[in-house]
Amino acid sequence: MKDDAVMLVMFRVKNFASFRDEVVLDMRATSYAQHPSHILIEKGCPKLLKTTAIYGANASGKSNLIRAMHFFKQKIFQRPAIDDGDSAESISNAPPYEPFLLSPDRKEPTEFQIVFFADGKTHDYGFSLVDDQVVEEVYYVGTQDVFTRRGDSLAFGKKAQPFLSKYDKISPRELFASAMLVFLDKEAKETLFSGFWRFFAREYVMYDTIFYESSIKRAHETFPAVSFINEEGAIHFRERCLPLIKLADFSIRDLEIRSQEFSLPGRKPITRYVLDIVHTVYDADKREVGTVIFPLERESSGTKQFLELIEDITDAIDRGGVFIADEMSAHLHPFLSKFIVDLFQAESNTRAQLIFTTHDVSMLSSAQFRRDEIVFVEKDEQGASEIFSLSDLKEREDVNFQKNYLQGKYGAIPIIREVMEEEAEAAP
Repeated sequence: MKDDAVMLVMFRVKNFASFRDEVVLDMRATSYAQHPSHILIEKGCPKLLKTTAIYGANASGKSNLIRAMHFFKQKIFQRPAIDDGDSAESISNAPPYEPFLLSPDRKEPTEFQIVFFADGKTHDYGFSLVDDQVVEEVYYVGTQDVFTRRGDSLAFGKKAQPFLSKYDKISPRELFASAMLVFLDKEAKETLFSGFWRFFAREYVMYDTIFYESSIKRAHETFPAVSFINEEGAIHFRERCLPLIKLADFSIRDLEIRSQEFSLPGRKPITRYVLDIVHTVYDADKREVGTVIFPLERESSGTKQFLELIEDITDAIDRGGVFIADEMSAHLHPFLSKFIVDLFQAESNTRAQLIFTTHDVSMLSSAQFRRDEIVFVEKDEQGASEIFSLSDLKEREDVNFQKNYLQGKYGAIPIIREVMEEEAEAAP
C-alpha cells in the first residue's frame, strides 16, 4: 500500500545569491483548461502542477533558484552542534551563507519558506538568517502552530507543548527543526514531524548536473555512476528501468549484472554490483548476428546521465514527491529530455512533480506545457534576479512560445544584439 501523496505547493526565497527581492516558485495550477492530465489532484490540497520548466539566460539566476532550494534542505540536515553551537564540526557542516551582495544594506535577513502537502495536510515551514544566525523559524501543520522561534524566544503549539517544552534553548547557528529530528524520541517525531521528515528526507530530491559530472570524473577512483551495494538492488533497477531505456532508444538490448571489487586506500576491498551494456551486432546486410558487451564506462556521458536520472525518476514517480534538477538537459538529446518530461506529465503519474532548469527550447510549446508550467528567470541591471511565469504575462495559448521567447518578447534571454549595436555606436 502506498503512503499518502507528498507534494510541493510553493517555495519562497529572499536575499539569497542573486535574489535581492522576494521570489516565489508557485506550483499551484491556474484555472487553464489545457492539459488537464498535467494537474495533480489530492483531497485537501490545491490543484498542483506536475512539471515546471525554468528558462533564462546564462547567469540569469536559474541555478541560483535551484541552489536556494538545495540550501534549504542542506540547512535542515546540518548536523547539530556538539556544544554551544560554535564547534568546528557544526560550522564546517553548515551550508555556505550567500546573501545578495550588490546592495548597501547587508543586514537584511535571508528568508526561506516552503509549503508542502503531506499526511493529508498542508505544512508551512520557513526560517530567516542574518550572518548565518537564525533570527526566525516557524512551522505550521494545517492551522496548528507546531513552534515559533523569534531570536532566542521559542513558543510551542498546544499539541507540541508536551513534547517540545524541555527544549527551550537552541544554538543560534542551528534550526530548531533540525535539532528536534535528532533529539526527539520516536513517538514525538512521529507525532509532530512525520510529514516533515518524510518530505525532506525522501520526497524532496535534488539532482545536480555539476555534481553528477564530477562524480563521473571520479568514477575510476571510486565506483561507477550506477552501481549497487547488493545484487537485489541491481536486479530491481534492471527490471524497472530497462523497458524505459529501450523506449528511449539507446540501441541497448539488455543490461547484465556482475560483481566487481573496488580497492580504496586504507580500506578493505569493497564489492559492488555494476552494469554492463549489451548491444546488438549487425552484419553488412543489417541482420542481427550476435551481441557485444560494453562496460558502462565506455558509454557516452549522455547515456550514463540518463541511466543515473532514470533510476531516480522512476523512484520519484513510484513514491511521489518532487524531483528538482538543474540543467537536466545537459548531455541529453532533446528527445530524451522530452521523454523524461512526458513521464511526469503522463496520466499514470498521480503523485510526483518535476522542476528543472533548461536551455532546451524544443519543448517550449503549448503542445508540451501549460502556460503556468513555464517559468522565466531574468536578471536586471542591478544584478538582481526575478522570476515570472508565462501565465503572469497573460500570453495566449495559441501563439508560438518558442518563437516569441527567442525573439525576446518574454525577456530572460541574452541581449547580444543590443550589446553589439552599442559597441558599434561607441567605436571611433
